[in-house]
Order: sequence, then C-alpha cells, then structure tokens
Amino acid sequence: MHAMRIGMKVLFVDDEPSILASFRRLLRKEEYEVLNAGSAEEGLALLGKERVEVILSDQRMPGMDGIHFFQKVKELYPDTIRVILSGYADVNVILEAINKGEVYRFLAKPWNDEELKLNIRQCLEHFEIIRHNRELIQKTKDQNETLQRLNTRLESMLTAGTRSLEMAQEIVEIAPMPLIGVSREEEIVLVNGAAREFNQNLRAVLV
Repeated sequence: MHAMRIGMKVLFVDDEPSILASFRRLLRKEEYEVLNAGSAEEGLALLGKERVEVILSDQRMPGMDGIHFFQKVKELYPDTIRVILSGYADVNVILEAINKGEVYRFLAKPWNDEELKLNIRQCLEHFEIIRHNRELIQKTKDQNETLQRLNTRLESMLTAGTRSLEMAQEIVEIAPMPLIGVSREEEIVLVNGAAREFNQNLRAVLV
C-alpha cells in the first residue's frame, strides 16, 4: 500500500452548494485538500490552475453533465482518477460513464460517510500506484538506453582495439629483425615472422 503524498487534492463538482459544503465538513480532518466547483465549467477552470489527483463529480448538472465533463477531463488531464456521484442507479449511465469518461468508480447518493472516505483514500492510493509504476517504467527505459549507449561505445572501443592490434601485427610482421610484443600482463600478444624463424632455428640448434 502506497502512502499518500502531502499536498494531494480532491475536487468535488456539484451544482448544489449544500452538498459541496457537506463534503468540506465531512473531510476537513483528512490528509488531503478538498476543492469545490459548482459546475463542470467551473471545475475545468479550476483544473487549469490546480493539480488535482481525484475528481468526484455529480452526474446530473445544468449545462454539462458529469459524463461529458469527464470526457474533457480525460483528454486534458488523463492521469486524474475520476468518480461519478449519482442518485440514479441507471445501468446505461454507468456504462456510458465508464466507456466515455473512463470513470474509475460509480458512487451512489446518498452516500455513507465512512464508505466515501474509504473510497477517496483508495482512489488516492490508486493514483500513487499508477504514478509509481510510470516512474519505474521510465527509470527502466532510461537505464536500458544508458546500457545501450555503453554497449555501443564498448563495441566501438573493442573494434578500434582489434584494428589497432591487426595494424601492429602487420607492421611487426614485415620488420626484418625478430620482434615480440608483450602485454602489461606479461602475455605475448605479437610475434613476427623473423622471431618465429629465429625460434625455429634456436630449437634446431638445441636439438
């Protein structure tokens, strides 16, 4: 379970001032900040100024209803968790809200205070899980890109090192005197023809 960050905000959109006042009284001691809007248009204006994690909107409002409001919210602020509040348990409304506004939950009016608090907390935790997963995905992507760059650089260095070794071998090979190249690890890495011939002659003399 992800702990809520300080400063998270929940927006309530409802055309009835008494309901908005009830929400504010009910949630005044919660860890998150409560914002109110009296219409969908007012809610959109507020979202243009405030970063909001969870939005609970009434379905039946004058002008723009909850479903069309959430359609716009989904386009403009896709990361928000959207919840429809309605006193009408209409299956078609629920399906339309889910399909058009990608609503996370559908809560009935009148609500149970404790259930409402629990649902809001779960919505905030869901938001945090999504945010955390997105950060992990981005971090993994960044790490993969870094590894790819390192692999490309390593391949270039190895290719350059191989070419340098091949060129050195060619130069050593045509030298008239016996030449042997030894690495820092005291391993023989280059031997020219004159050195191989010298080694063969030496063996013949010893035998």
